[in-house]
Amino acid sequence: MRIFVTLGTQNKSFARLLRAIDASRAARDHDILVQAGYTRFKPSSPRMELFSFCGPEELDRHLEEADLIVTHAGVGSITSALAHGKRVIAVPRKAALGEMGNDHQHDILRAFASKGYLIALEDPELLDEAVAEALAFSPQPYVHNIDAILTTVTRYIDTH
Repeated sequence: MRIFVTLGTQNKSFARLLRAIDASRAARDHDILVQAGYTRFKPSSPRMELFSFCGPEELDRHLEEADLIVTHAGVGSITSALAHGKRVIAVPRKAALGEMGNDHQHDILRAFASKGYLIALEDPELLDEAVAEALAFSPQPYVHNIDAILTTVTRYIDTH
């Protein structure tokens, strides 16, 4: 199985997720390609390959070639993976850990998970369990509803 991890383009590190992936059984059993963005990380797993950024065509190719997508809970990364009809595990960045300015990714994650589009993973240390769940997961067909998502995110930002 080929796993593609995308951390988007946020100018913040998300090493917590990459450490959990690197320590997981998944990193021993599967090929993992990581678009790490601004996260600097040196994996110990020889099956885990990292690069910083790529263009839209290359990103689409990586998404298409993957069997499973693991991503931060950013709207763009999630919707790109869902548009390719992929199983998705999403992990929110946490403001308290300096991974984000606020915790809006938790709301984004809940919104997508409540529709049955993805597997929500609050604790990346439980990645192996989420991968096992993903293998049996049949996501709901993605229905683009960017207006509702943007309204939720805007409401959260305006009130926090």
